[in-house]
Amino acid sequence: CSNGVARVETRHSFLNMLASAITFSIYSPMEITVTCASSSADNYTEEDTIELAKNSSQENVINAFSKAIELSANTEKATYVSFK
Repeated sequence: CSNGVARVETRHSFLNMLASAITFSIYSPMEITVTCASSSADNYTEEDTIELAKNSSQENVINAFSKAIELSANTEKATYVSFK
């Protein structure tokens, strides 16, 4: 992914788990799905970002995410919450 990875999902089917059990986890097949990040994530500005201290209270975190949701809905752009 040229813009980084946004999400990685792994899945074990029943047959995958059976193969793993039979081989005592020497062979453990799984399905992996990688979702790439969009290029628009590189173009965000300070107006699109809400910063919080790493040790912020739960109330401050909830308020920041509420503000981010409202801002994103109003501007129809991504809003980023950054913990520093």
